[in-house]
Amino acid sequence: YQWLVTGKLLKDATVVTTTRPRALSSIAHLKFDKIYEILGLSSEQVKEYVFKYAGDDKQVAETLWQHISSNTSVLSLCYIPVNSFLMCSCLWQIMQFHRSTDIDFPSYFTKVYKIAVKAFYLKHAKGFRDKHFGRKDYESDDLPIEVEDQFSILGRVAFEGIKEGQLILGENEAHGVEDCVLLHRLPDRLTVTSDQEQQFCFINLTIQEFFAARHIANTMNATELRNFVSGNMQNGRWQLVFHFLSGLMSNQ
Repeated sequence: YQWLVTGKLLKDATVVTTTRPRALSSIAHLKFDKIYEILGLSSEQVKEYVFKYAGDDKQVAETLWQHISSNTSVLSLCYIPVNSFLMCSCLWQIMQFHRSTDIDFPSYFTKVYKIAVKAFYLKHAKGFRDKHFGRKDYESDDLPIEVEDQFSILGRVAFEGIKEGQLILGENEAHGVEDCVLLHRLPDRLTVTSDQEQQFCFINLTIQEFFAARHIANTMNATELRNFVSGNMQNGRWQLVFHFLSGLMSNQ
């Protein structure tokens, strides 16, 4: 693939690449000589990633892999490399607060993701990365008020983006979270008035889906929630959002 996009292989070929399967419908009318799909990490590659993440500590690697491989919900999403990173980060963080090898890891993917996203944010966000946090800080649903404010904005823009099918955020949509470590800054876009507009996207689609679910859980009443879920149950773009939503609503 690298040789194709750099022109070392079939240098006169036109290569179209997307990381969003839903985008395929918009180019379905084009005729391609070859179509390839990169499916992500296999179970064996996830295991290899886990052991590389743990470095020289084979006991930690075995413990991480035992939990991930025995949890179908977690393993099924670790084919996405960033999810493998988040799972290892979360579980490794939990292990730091236990002396015993008999560790009560969270068994639900949403719970793991809640801890992982919070741990990632607190470790990398300005104003928090130099502070020390304990087990309760990571496992509690409570957030510092400034973090809750940012997460609320992220939830709203994540929800609206998925709803409108727009995964790239303009500077208006990202206002207030422009420097958030969970967003990636894209090259500026040239507007019709020849102005430069800042563009952003979530560092991973799964993180956007998690925050969209968080927004739904925090803002919709029972009737709104029931109507929204029943009205979008067959819409594939909400599949993982509803997976997260189920976990958030049941606190799992």
